[in-house]
Amino acid sequence: MTVVVPLLPGLEQQLHVPSTTVSWTLTAGLLSGAVSIPLLARLGDMYGRRTTSLVALGLLVAGSTLSALAGTLPLLIAGRVLQGTAAPLLTLAMGLVRQVVPGHRLPSAIWWRPWCGRRRRADPDGRTWPGRRWSRYGSSACCWPSALLGFALFAAITTVSAVAQGALGASVLQVGIYLLPTTVLMLVVSVLAGPLMRRFTAAALVAGGSVLVSAAALWLAVSRSSGADLYGAATLLGLGIGLGYAALGTMAVEHVEPAKTAAAGGVNALVRVVGSSAAGAVGAAVLSSGGAGWTFGIAAGAALLAALFSAVHGNLSRQELA
Repeated sequence: MTVVVPLLPGLEQQLHVPSTTVSWTLTAGLLSGAVSIPLLARLGDMYGRRTTSLVALGLLVAGSTLSALAGTLPLLIAGRVLQGTAAPLLTLAMGLVRQVVPGHRLPSAIWWRPWCGRRRRADPDGRTWPGRRWSRYGSSACCWPSALLGFALFAAITTVSAVAQGALGASVLQVGIYLLPTTVLMLVVSVLAGPLMRRFTAAALVAGGSVLVSAAALWLAVSRSSGADLYGAATLLGLGIGLGYAALGTMAVEHVEPAKTAAAGGVNALVRVVGSSAAGAVGAAVLSSGGAGWTFGIAAGAALLAALFSAVHGNLSRQELA
């Protein structure tokens, strides 16, 4: 999804289109993902997650080929739409892992937090799950934080790309290097999130990650005149997003039956993609009219709201389980 971000300023020059138009190469893929996530997640639950994943991978390859060969903006957008259909792959993979991995290994497999200590209700076949009212609340509680974090991430990285290539004269490769700490730390922190979620609630980790994302955006809103600023903010951004995204996955699926895992994870991924799509359009408009400082400020505000929603959810869940 994010591979096109460093290319946006160059595409704007090569295709001779304004920034608000070229941003659709990012937004189109995100919108396609928003449509495909609930559809393919449900198809995966019904007809098999492996088969559905292979179909999504085939569409990704077709879209990547078309985008690479495209010489016009419409063809490039069409390729990005096909690439966006691969968005449900993570959701489908989570469902596959839950099918084959024993319960005691789930925390390290997909950053799972066990249900120990939760209230449970017995199904007719003898299995136990959290109460139905809690299940419905828990599966929807991550929607706002997920959407807001997705918005904050994409608003921040698209603006970093514009600032680096504009004010600092960076190349596409240099932009990728500036954002490398974000990518690496998202991976590292997500792996470590499993042990953390044995000691802290998912809501607390999402709130903490959101605060770090907000701090990164505020840093760039105030100071972005050097590469050190970009590296420092990218580091905070990677820590916050890695922690928040891993915990959001747990919030979305820890209270649902295994058969509904992909659907519940799909809701989480869907609202995150919707937030990211909004960031592409809103960020381009604000950047062209108000400047980078305003865009970073909006991203910081979105992340703070995500922290607030997560904190409220954590408080309500403690009362529910008391």
